[in-house]
Amino acid sequence: NITDRAVSKWERNESLPDVTMIPKLAEILGISCDALLIEDIVSVTMDIDKILSEVREQKNIELQIEALEETLEKYPNNEEIIIELIQAYSKASDLPKYNEYRDKLVKYAEYVLASTSNLQIKYHITQMLCYVYRDLKEYDKIRKLAASMPRLEQCREALISFNA
Repeated sequence: NITDRAVSKWERNESLPDVTMIPKLAEILGISCDALLIEDIVSVTMDIDKILSEVREQKNIELQIEALEETLEKYPNNEEIIIELIQAYSKASDLPKYNEYRDKLVKYAEYVLASTSNLQIKYHITQMLCYVYRDLKEYDKIRKLAASMPRLEQCREALISFNA
């Protein structure tokens, strides 16, 4: 009960089947649900890696941003794409659309801070946001972010110094 048009979109990677259809599709294809999902994950990961590699080779920051925004439309909420986009926005300070890019940087950076469990990413994004908030003269937000950072005596260097 699926239209040819829907299947064609799946094949062109323009959309994905509803998750409730996975067991039936796996049965029709004669593979396990895990195999079907893993194949899709591998395919998506390879596509994202290829796009990001091409974007990183692009020297024009506006073209980088455009490509990353298009990729994010295709793969919404992908942390790797969002982080790459945040970094591209941060490099656009000389461009006429910087205010628009800065606002998007803040939106995506706040999203990543709220959603990631990766501490290295959190600290990197926190640092970038503090610089943007400083430019916006939003000092209360800087204080709040700074308070969320670990104290110096909790860092690796401080712990190593106790062993000396």
